[in-house]
Amino acid sequence: MARLKIPNKKMAGEGAFYGPKIDIKLIIDAIGRPLATDKRAIRFQFAGAIGWENVGEDGAKHQPLMVHRALLGSVERFFGI
Repeated sequence: MARLKIPNKKMAGEGAFYGPKIDIKLIIDAIGRPLATDKRAIRFQFAGAIGWENVGEDGAKHQPLMVHRALLGSVERFFGI
């Protein structure tokens, strides 16, 4: 994001316990709060918890990382938007 000169800030203490995430906040609600309309997150543990594996070019088994995407967040946020 820095290389592309996209404005951003680190939100220490946010609730993403599963790994790093990017929230894109494009909409401001009626009382001035920015809403995360799109989110990308890397989930390190999920694929391992359900036993997903893939075989790499080296012939060894690897646990994939899962990229989670929420286009409009929760159902409630979707209807609110």
